[in-house]
Amino acid sequence: MERPLHSDRWHQVAALRPRWRMHARSDRQQVRGATWHVVSGDGRSGTLRLDAGAWSIVGRCDGLRTMQAIWDEALAEDPAAAPTQDEAIELLARLVDERCLACDGLPDVAVIREDDRTRAARRLSGRLNPLAPRMSLGDPTPLLRPLEPLARHLFSPAGALAWLALVALAVGLALAEADAVVRHAGHWAQSPRHLLLATLAWLPMKAVHEAAHALAVRRWGGAVREAGLAWMIGLPVPYVDASAADRFASSRQRAAVGAAGILAELALAALGLIAWAMTEPGWLHDAGFAVAVAGTTSTLLFNGNPLMRMDGYFVLCDLAGLPNLGTRSGAWWRAALQRTLGWRDAQGPQTAAGERGWLVAYAPLAWGWRLGLMGSLALWAGSQHRLLGAAVALMTVWGLVLVPLRALLRGPSEAGAPLAARWRMHARLGAVLAGLAALAVMVPLPDRTVAPGLVRTHDDARVRAGVEGFVVAAESGRRVDPGTVVVRLDDPALRRERERLEQARPGLRAELFASLRSDPARARQAEEALVGIEAELASIDERLAQLDVSVTVSGRFEVTRPADLPGRFVREGDELGTLAGAGPVHVRVALDQDEAARLRGGVRTVDLRLAEAPGRVLTGRLLRQAPAAVDALPGAALGERFGGSIPVDPADEDGTKPMRPTYVVDIALEGEIDPPPRPGGRAWVRLDHGDASLAEQAARWLRQTVRGRFAPDAL
Repeated sequence: MERPLHSDRWHQVAALRPRWRMHARSDRQQVRGATWHVVSGDGRSGTLRLDAGAWSIVGRCDGLRTMQAIWDEALAEDPAAAPTQDEAIELLARLVDERCLACDGLPDVAVIREDDRTRAARRLSGRLNPLAPRMSLGDPTPLLRPLEPLARHLFSPAGALAWLALVALAVGLALAEADAVVRHAGHWAQSPRHLLLATLAWLPMKAVHEAAHALAVRRWGGAVREAGLAWMIGLPVPYVDASAADRFASSRQRAAVGAAGILAELALAALGLIAWAMTEPGWLHDAGFAVAVAGTTSTLLFNGNPLMRMDGYFVLCDLAGLPNLGTRSGAWWRAALQRTLGWRDAQGPQTAAGERGWLVAYAPLAWGWRLGLMGSLALWAGSQHRLLGAAVALMTVWGLVLVPLRALLRGPSEAGAPLAARWRMHARLGAVLAGLAALAVMVPLPDRTVAPGLVRTHDDARVRAGVEGFVVAAESGRRVDPGTVVVRLDDPALRRERERLEQARPGLRAELFASLRSDPARARQAEEALVGIEAELASIDERLAQLDVSVTVSGRFEVTRPADLPGRFVREGDELGTLAGAGPVHVRVALDQDEAARLRGGVRTVDLRLAEAPGRVLTGRLLRQAPAAVDALPGAALGERFGGSIPVDPADEDGTKPMRPTYVVDIALEGEIDPPPRPGGRAWVRLDHGDASLAEQAARWLRQTVRGRFAPDAL
C-alpha cells in the first residue's frame, strides 16, 4: 500500500519559505539514464543524493515561495514522481540539518551555536569510536599542491599503461616461480619475522594508499580538507577525506578516485614480488615478499571487496550506476520484512531500471560476508585471549543481529504508524521467532560427525629400505609377487670399501704363510687381521644384497612421486612405496575430545569418501569403540600446515603435534574395492550418531569451537 499523499503534520511547515544557504551547492549527475543532484552544505556536513522527485521540491526553494506553493507546483508538474507531504517534511528536515537550506529569515544565533556544538559532539564521538578511533592531523592541501603534476601523469593513459605493465610483469614472475612462491608462503605463514615485516610495512603502504586517493581528488579539481590516523585492531591506518569526489559529474572520475588506493597497493605488491624474485635470501628478500602478501591480501579481502563499505564498494556503485547500494538494499529488505510482518505502509527505496536485482542480492551477500569475517576475527581473537574473543563475538551479535532487528522494529514508530499496526508487527515477529525456536529445539535432524583420516595398510604392504643408499631404479604401478625386486639401491662408498678389503686380503694371506715358521707372533696378528677382513666382507656382502629391495606379499607397487625417487638418498627404514591391495585396508581417523566422547553413545553407520575418488561413497565399521589419545597425528597431511583441518604446534618441525587433545580410531573398509585405495591418501569419514535437535547440535558446535580455538586463559 502506498503512503498517503497528505500528512497531519503539514500545517507545521506549509507557511515556511525555505531558501538555499550561501555556501550550499548542487552538482548534477547522470545515473542509469536518470538525473540525480548531489547537494552539500557548508563543508562541515556530508553530501546527499536527490532523485528527480526530491529535486522538484528542493530546486524550487528560493525563499519567496512557501512550502505549500512549492509542493503544489511539484504535484501539478508530475503527480507520479512528486513526494508525499510526509516525504517533503522529512526531506526539508534533512536538508536543514545538513546546512543546505534555511527557513524564514535569519536563524536564531543560539540555535546555530547549539547546532555547531551538536555537530562537534558527533565528530568527536566518531573519532572516539572504540572500534576505530580517529585523530585528525589537519588539512593536507599544502602537501598535495606540489604533487599535482605527478597526479596528472599517474592518472592518465600513460600511467594506466605503466601500471598494467608492472602488474603483468609481477603476475608473470608469480606464475613462473609458482612452486617457490607456494613454499615461501608456507614458511611465511609460520614465521614471526615475516609477520613483523608485514606489520612494519603496513603504515607506509596505507599512507601511499590514502595519498593515491587524495591525488586522484586533486587531479580532477576536488579539495581534500582533512587527513589523519585511525586505529583498527590496534594498528594505525591513515585516512583522507575524499568526499569531494561525490560531486564529480563523471562516474569514471568518481570510480577512479575510489580505485586509486587499490591500484596503489597492487602496484606496491607487484614491486615487492619483483624485489623478492631478484634478491638473494635476506631482509630485503623477505621484506619484498611481505609487501607482496600484505598488498594482495588487503586488496582481495578488504579494500577491493565490494561486499564491504570500502573502496571496491564505491567503485562498484559508480561504475554500475547504483548510488548508495548498501543502504538502499538494506532499506529494501527492511521494508519487505516489515510488510511481511503486517505493516502494509512500509515503503522501500525507489528503484531505477535494472536496480531491483542488485537491491535483492547485495544486502544478504554483504551480511553473510561480514558474518564470516567477524566470526573468523572472533576465533583469532579468542586464540589470543578468551575475553578478547568474547568481546568480538558480542560486538558481532550486536552489529549484525540486534542493530538490524532494532531498525526493523523502530520503522513503524518513526514513520508515525498507528499503535495497532506496531503491536501487530511486534506480535507477528515474536510468533515467528518463537516458532523458529520451537523448531530448533523440537525437530530432530540427522546428527553426524565428519572427521579427517588417512588410509593405512598392513605393515607388509609398506616397502622400506633395508640399508641406506642412493635409488638407482624403481618400477611403480605394476603388480608384483613375493620376492620381486621393486627398487634397486646403490652405495658407491660401500663398494669401494669392499674393493679395498679384497685387495688387502691376498697380502695378509701371503704374510700369514711366510711367517708361520719364522715369526709365530706375526703370523697370529696376520691371522686375526684376515679373520676381521673376512667378517667385514661378509657384512658388506649382506648389506649389498639388501640394496635390491624386494616385496614379501603380492600387490601393486606404487610410489607417490616416481619421478623424484631415482637418485634420492634414503636411509635404513625409509618408506620407498606401498603395495596396494596387500592385506586389509583401514582408515585411521583423528577426533577431538568432544567427538571422541560421542562414540560412547554408539554409531549407526560409517561412510567415507577418499580424496582420490570423492564421488564414491564407501562403507566401513569401527574396529574399536574406545578412541586412543595420541601425542602425534597419524600423518602430517591431517595438520593445518599441510592442508589439513587440525591445528598443530608451529614449533614442531614434523607438523604432527596437535595443539589440542586428539584421539584416533580405526575404520575397516568393507567389501572389495577396485582399484584399492592408495596408502597414505586422505579420507573423510562420516559417523552417523542418530538424530538430535538443531539447538543441541549448535550448542555442541559452539562448545567445541570455544574449547578448540579459544586460548585457555581464565575468564
